[in-house]
Amino acid sequence: MKYNFCPKCGSRLEFGKLKDNDKKRLYCPDCGFIFYQNPKPAVGVIIFREPDEILLVKRNIHPYKNFWSFAGGFIEENEKPEDALKREVLEELNLKVKKTDFFGFYVDNRSYQKDSLLGIIYFSSSDRIDFSNIKIDDDEIKDFKFFKLKNLPQKVAFPLIVKKSLEDFKERFAKR
Repeated sequence: MKYNFCPKCGSRLEFGKLKDNDKKRLYCPDCGFIFYQNPKPAVGVIIFREPDEILLVKRNIHPYKNFWSFAGGFIEENEKPEDALKREVLEELNLKVKKTDFFGFYVDNRSYQKDSLLGIIYFSSSDRIDFSNIKIDDDEIKDFKFFKLKNLPQKVAFPLIVKKSLEDFKERFAKR
């Protein structure tokens, strides 16, 4: 997203360095406000069944409509990442996640509109989740499926987060 005016004083923002050793960024030359364009925090979960199968959801919304991804979504204001994850999985799949473990941070700086995403990825085994009432929210999710790690889909949403974390997941759990 492109911003033109300072949210503090309304002056036109400029793009440049404030100091010689600084990174270029948007700033207000009148009031000194620095407009940090931080990544938007989002959560996702790798749900695995056996070490060689993972659950992915097919998105029914843009961006990446009809692409496969993790269940998850954006963290809301004043929400802990783990709470956001449980809320999103319940909304999308009607699944109650009993326990997750932190897996890693991943940044996708090019695929979500013009903002970057900070993916906070967790993992959970299928024995920590009750699948008896699974039901997709067809507003957001078109389908779900367990995929073998050797046979993952080509059309993966948010590739710098999902694809990279899946590669790391395969590497980490193949060593066990």
